Amino acid sequence: VPPVAVTLTVTLAPGFGELAGDVTALERCDVNPAPLEGALVEILDGTTVVYTTTTNAAGHYNWGAAAGGPYTVRISNAGYVTEEASFTLVADTTVTQNFELRSDLPCVTSSAPSLQVTLPTNSTKDLGFNLVNTGAADGAFQLIEIPVVTLGGQILPNEVLVTEGFEGDFPPTDWTQEITNSAFTWTTSTVTPHGGTTKADLEYDPALVPQDEWLLTKELFLSEGTLSFWSFGSVYWCKTTYNNCDLNVWIVVNEVGGGDDILVGKGDDAWTANWTWAQSTFNLTPLLPGGPVRIGFQYVGVDGAEVSLDDILLDGAENMDVTWFSEAPVDGIVPGDGSLPILVTFDSTGVPDGIYHATLRVKNAPYG
Repeated sequence: VPPVAVTLTVTLAPGFGELAGDVTALERCDVNPAPLEGALVEILDGTTVVYTTTTNAAGHYNWGAAAGGPYTVRISNAGYVTEEASFTLVADTTVTQNFELRSDLPCVTSSAPSLQVTLPTNSTKDLGFNLVNTGAADGAFQLIEIPVVTLGGQILPNEVLVTEGFEGDFPPTDWTQEITNSAFTWTTSTVTPHGGTTKADLEYDPALVPQDEWLLTKELFLSEGTLSFWSFGSVYWCKTTYNNCDLNVWIVVNEVGGGDDILVGKGDDAWTANWTWAQSTFNLTPLLPGGPVRIGFQYVGVDGAEVSLDDILLDGAENMDVTWFSEAPVDGIVPGDGSLPILVTFDSTGVPDGIYHATLRVKNAPYG
């Protein structure tokens, strides 16, 4: 027997009016509106809250009462800017009041896609542009000069940029972690380090909870580099028989997993025996994207095995400041829904004839 659909429609009582509406949430930069479930809806008579509810899965809310007013409806949700509106209940009428809640986050962009100047020798010129924050919250920024390195560019002498044996604080100063399994992630151990008294170590989760654990260096502006490190793990569980885990090495651009990260290689490719230290060396220079990066060590696996990491060395060259232009201010705060003027000074003093290129990066951490 087919099921019988049952519907009940309740109408407003005589003399009652109704307020109804839909609440949508906007992502950072006021994009991608979507219904907001669970937002707090408050009806106020003056400063007194007379009714509260929350939005349903479709972002809808409603309230019915005897005709009257004026009232205020206030919509709030953690991480969003609170909105409110005034209304009056009219007998036998539904008043509609929809809301879009903005993310309480900054969205900083530049008003100038490029800056170009032609100067005679030994002269200067100023250009201006604005940093524009279309987000609701204040946004911190930093301006970073990045020279464009060409085949004919100057090759800087190699220098040690990172040397880490995990003998101090963990994670090391200016390093970060991305953790998916807090009970089994990167930590330190004093059992059989390669050098010194401590190593970075990660145990597998015997409950077979997936692990995707990252250990990331500070941000670097590499123009060239060679990375080496020592690691060990189980050839049986991670490489040959089961291949249940990997120690991946990445060049991380902006945030982890953004689609622009560059896989350098695997530490486990160097392993020849179970839990025996092996050195991996990678030339990063041909892989570098020409901007700020971090080096990421990723353990990924299920039902894998312990992996250890020690004595990391990164030598190479960082991009230097551009000598022929400067900007002010170089860092600061762009107010929400506001802008901030930036002055750029081009200076050809002592610069030989030619065409020079650079990139001025606007960093709005942690969003890029």
